[in-house]
Amino acid sequence: MIAPLFDFVLAALHEDEAGSGSGVLNALQQLGIAIGVAIIGTVFFSTLNSHADATGHPGYLAGFERSLQVGPGITAAVCLLTFLLPGKAREMDEAPAPEVEVTSTYV
Repeated sequence: MIAPLFDFVLAALHEDEAGSGSGVLNALQQLGIAIGVAIIGTVFFSTLNSHADATGHPGYLAGFERSLQVGPGITAAVCLLTFLLPGKAREMDEAPAPEVEVTSTYV
């Protein structure tokens, strides 16, 4: 699922910019993963204290349940954002051919 998304995003770049674009895309993917983990962790740990039982034990089950509700919500939001991507990836034959200078060394 991730590889086709990368094709759509990188389709707008020229061939000489593909390496830089791929690096930026990978960095943003890692940043998105870190933000998602931080959001779910924040929801989990904020739920622990608010759902403590009468003995003062934290509410791990409530935190886990709340985290499981937030995860699919984030996934649904990201799936809706995929409609903002371009409709078609660039085909391999549409890419401009690199200009190569051929010199003959055969005598």
